[in-house]
Amino acid sequence: MVTIPSTRFDTLEVADEAVIHFPLGLIGLPGKHYARVARPGVNSHFGWLHSVEHAHVAIPVTNPFRWFVSFAIALSDEDLSRVGAIDPGTSEIHAAVRLDGRSGGLAANLRAPIVIVGSVGHQVINHARGASLQAPLPAALLAA
Repeated sequence: MVTIPSTRFDTLEVADEAVIHFPLGLIGLPGKHYARVARPGVNSHFGWLHSVEHAHVAIPVTNPFRWFVSFAIALSDEDLSRVGAIDPGTSEIHAAVRLDGRSGGLAANLRAPIVIVGSVGHQVINHARGASLQAPLPAALLAA
């Protein structure tokens, strides 16, 4: 088990296998080790990546395929060589979630998804057509 101090969730205890190493970090965030955190009893469509090194850093994430039926991911040769083949059986894809300043709802970053294979993660640039930085999450699905 790993103990993580958190300004958002108090102290967290997570399994060793929940810690992900990001060799190049996450865009705009400090640290290279994050833990998957689920909040029991809270909407299961969202989770968190919480920094192991920085108590104040945690980002909400979601599976973009749940919200966007046409979501596709296209990687540069450089990103593909770092990540390897994206296989639904062994890879996880997450999109960072934030408040949409225009609508007041939630939006997902489909332009820079987070790909996790085993215990290694990479934030990549998605070159797929229509991969928005702020794709609004459908309000009807948020209520579900």
